Amino acid sequence: MIVRILTPAREEFLEAAAFYEREAVGLGAEFIDEFDHAVRLIAANPHLGPQFEGTFRRKLLRRFPFQLIYEVTAEEVLLVAVAHLRRRPGYWRDR
Repeated sequence: MIVRILTPAREEFLEAAAFYEREAVGLGAEFIDEFDHAVRLIAANPHLGPQFEGTFRRKLLRRFPFQLIYEVTAEEVLLVAVAHLRRRPGYWRDR
């Protein structure tokens, strides 16, 4: 299934990758790899993540304290947030 990433979610992803790369050379690339792996899993099996906040689902990243929050429609998976697990819960609900 096609995964469409909202602009704010893409920005969150890029900011997190840049942060990790500043912390340690190569860590940003590892974050990107983990994100890509999770997106591929969701594309292959959209109902993989448990329901979370109504019609939304989430997929936790394995090595990093982030979750991918998404919604499944008949045509696509809409990734609405790349949210840190310990910051500003629920900020993405209006997307």
